[in-house]
Amino acid sequence: LLEAWNNLLATIEAHGKGLEEAQDILEFNSQLDKIEKWIRDKELMVQANDAGRDLEHCNALRRKLDDAGSDMRVDDQRIKTINVLADKLVSKESPDDTKNVQQKRTHFNARWRQLQGAVNVYRQLLDGAYEIHVFYAAVDDTKERIAEKSLVMSSEDYGRDLSAVEALRRKQDALERDMT
Repeated sequence: LLEAWNNLLATIEAHGKGLEEAQDILEFNSQLDKIEKWIRDKELMVQANDAGRDLEHCNALRRKLDDAGSDMRVDDQRIKTINVLADKLVSKESPDDTKNVQQKRTHFNARWRQLQGAVNVYRQLLDGAYEIHVFYAAVDDTKERIAEKSLVMSSEDYGRDLSAVEALRRKQDALERDMT
């Protein structure tokens, strides 16, 4: 009876380890699929090479690149977690499964490194475009203010009496201070 009991415990333990390994494989594959999808999305974004139509669009692209407001954020820590899980699987699995996990990890890490380089180049493009869009927005704002001031200055009114002339003079002084 004791021997049967010990055999049952050993069988349960082996079955539990098998289930744990199956869970690890499923977790590995699930995480890999999610990250692969994320990488494809980023690759498409980078390949589009879109710098934005204007400042607002450029900012939206920068936020999207940084995954601002997204629940799916991939960073070096998440990549390390995947690699630790792969190491765990490699140490426990059969040779065929080990080879499969190693191939997936190698392919995945290569894509991650390639994407990091492309994202850095794209980020530089967006940063340059952002500076240009900020410059154009400042130029447009300045042109608008110049047009407003020109309109005020184009008046042919020189005043009809001393108080009107003094009021126009104060307005002129205020306009000059504002322009500086």
